[in-house]
Formats: sequence, C-alpha cells, structure tokens
Amino acid sequence: MDEGLLQSCLDREAIFELVRLERFWRDQGEWDRLAEAYVDDSWVRTTWFEGAGREFAEASRVMAERGTRSTISSGVWTPAI
Repeated sequence: MDEGLLQSCLDREAIFELVRLERFWRDQGEWDRLAEAYVDDSWVRTTWFEGAGREFAEASRVMAERGTRSTISSGVWTPAI
C-alpha cells in the first residue's frame, strides 16, 4: 500500500472516530468535551440548530437542562469534510 493511500485511510479513520466520540459526548452530557470536538470555524446543521460547532454544544447543554432529550442515531450521517 502506498504511503498516500495509507495516510488517507488513517485520516478517514481519525475523522470517523472523532464524529463517533462527538455524538457519544453529546448523548452523555459531556459538554466541555463536545465543545472541544469542534474547530473555531466549524458549522453544524441539524433539524433544530444551525450555527458554529461550539454554539451547538452550548445549545445542546441548554436543551438538556430544560429536560428535552435528543439522542443521535450514529448509523445515518454524512460528514462534510
């Protein structure tokens, strides 16, 4: 396997793992970890939110504190890379 292909596979795996953890941290209420999963210029679009990634983490925390529970189905998603 050439180095470029190997690096591409490793990069893809790292992205999938980060997305998996981001969803896990949200479902577990790990708000600081969730916020850290996003870079400064990240953008999130869901059925109930559109905005910066760290703002999404805060909005998720507020929603959870109000008693609204939303979990993520990690089986269907398309990351924009």
